[in-house]
This record gives sequence, structure tokens and C-alpha cells, in this order.
Amino acid sequence: MDEQELKQTLTQLQQQQNSLLEELRNSSREKKDSWDKIQCVAPILSGLLIGGFGAFIGYSYNQQQIKLLEAETIERFIPHLAGNEKTKKAAILAMSSLTNAELAIKMASLFASEGTVSALESIAQTGDSKDRTVASTALAKAFNSMAQKSLDENSVDQAALYLRKALAIKETLDGPDSSDLCSSLDKLAELYVSQGKLALAEPLFRRSLNIKQKTVGQEAPVTVQSMRRLADLLEQRGDIAEAAALKRQSQQATNPSLAQDPLTAEASNNSKEGGEDHLEAKPAEEQVQTELDNIKPSEHSESNKNSINETDSGESPNEPGKQS
Repeated sequence: MDEQELKQTLTQLQQQQNSLLEELRNSSREKKDSWDKIQCVAPILSGLLIGGFGAFIGYSYNQQQIKLLEAETIERFIPHLAGNEKTKKAAILAMSSLTNAELAIKMASLFASEGTVSALESIAQTGDSKDRTVASTALAKAFNSMAQKSLDENSVDQAALYLRKALAIKETLDGPDSSDLCSSLDKLAELYVSQGKLALAEPLFRRSLNIKQKTVGQEAPVTVQSMRRLADLLEQRGDIAEAAALKRQSQQATNPSLAQDPLTAEASNNSKEGGEDHLEAKPAEEQVQTELDNIKPSEHSESNKNSINETDSGESPNEPGKQS
């Protein structure tokens, strides 16, 4: 091998060595770049986690402080709810503006009166949609409480007025065919019955019955109860035919087997309502026979046995001491 070939071989070896070194540098540089990225992102992630946790702790603390301030505010205004009606209204409105409307509405429903009702009406008119709904619901509840209080004070007319207002609010909130109206309808109707205003009570009972038939069904116990209550009212008003029809309908609802045989239903109704009168209408001979049949078997058999012994011994019932 001459000198020229040797130089070429050394040059090739040098180039191969340089390429290998370059590959090693590139591979180490890539690994170093990945770790560098992780080292750069780690402080950012930890900062975000620490900041989020601190924000959560701060928010929780602020909410607790707000609730504490609201409780202190309500506590300061509670004595004013024992004052006159203007003071009560001002206290509820102040609670609504200083704390939140929901707390003020709850306090107003607890201390139901003309003043707190007036405040609830103001909130229902000026509040947002949520506050208006909550205030209207509390207003209906307050009117029911005031109606009960009026009944306790024998102010029947005032109680009827409050019940009508509560019913109107529920109709607006729940709709005219809601099952939640039945309680208010029945309560107002019963109040009219106690006043002798049967003509005003009848449409309320009918409406309550129609709602129950549509919502819970014909055979539900509350529906059957409404049928019987309306039948009693119709009897009081002299509508005997419709009252009897409602009673038969209520019996068929509780006992569907009677639905195919109206005569059987009527006979069952007469047997239940007749009771003791039916027994009293029996002839005297049938009553005596019934009483004899009700005698205990042991006593009846013992009496027959004694009678047979007396006959066999020849003793006469009129002469017990005589022997044959």
C-alpha cells in the first residue's frame, strides 16, 4: 500500500468517527431537551395547583363570612317582626336588600301577618324571576296561615278571604288543573258549608272532584271521598237523584264487581244503610226464630236433653215431683 492510499484510508476512518460522534451528540441533546421541557412545565403546573387550592379556600371562607353576616343581620331585625305592621314590612324589605331575598321570604312566611304579606307582595312584583316564584309560593302559604289564625279567632269571613287569595296564587303558579289545588278547594268549600253557603261550596267540590278524577283516577281513595262529600252536599241541597248516583258511583269504585249489577249495588247499599231498621221491620215470629238460632249450641242441646229425660221418666213439666 503506497502513501496515497494510506492517507485516503485514514481520512475515511476520520469521517466515520466524526459521524458517530455527531450521532451521539444528537441523541444526548434530544434526551436533554425532553427533560428541559419537563423542568420548565413543572413550576407552572405546581403554581396553578397552588393557586387553585388557595382560591378555593378563599372562596369558602368568604361564603362563610357572608352567611355569618346574613345571620347577624337577620338576628338584628327579628325583634322588629314583633312590632306593628309597618315595622314588619320594613324589616322584611330590609332583610331582602341587605341579605338575600330567599332568607327574607322565609322569615316573612314564618311571621305571617298583614305587614309581612305586604312585603312579600312587593318582592313578588319587583324581584327577579326566581325571587318572584319563591315569594308567590310563600305568599300563598302565609295566606293559609292567616286563614287558620282567623278561624281560631272566629273570623270566618276574613278566613274565607285569605283562602280565596291563596287559591288564586296557586292557580297562577300551578295552573287551573293542578292536583295541588284540591286541598285549597276542599278547605274553602268546607268553610262555605260551615257558613251555610252551600251554593258557593258546590262548584268548589265539583272542581276538586274533577281534578282528582283526571290526576289520580276514579278509584283512588281521595276521589271516592270527594264523591261522597259532594253527594252529602247535594242531599242537603235537595238533589236526591244526583246524590244517589254519586253514592252508587263511589261504591262501584271501591267494589268493581258491583259495576255490572246496579240492582246488587243498590241492595248492598240498602243493607248497609238499613242496618238495625231492617231487623226491626221483620215480623215478630222471624225475630223470635232468629233469637232462638243465636242460642249457644251447648245450652240448646242441654235443654233438649233435659226435656227428653223428663219425657222418658214420665214427669210432666207441670208436675216435676210426680213419678209414674
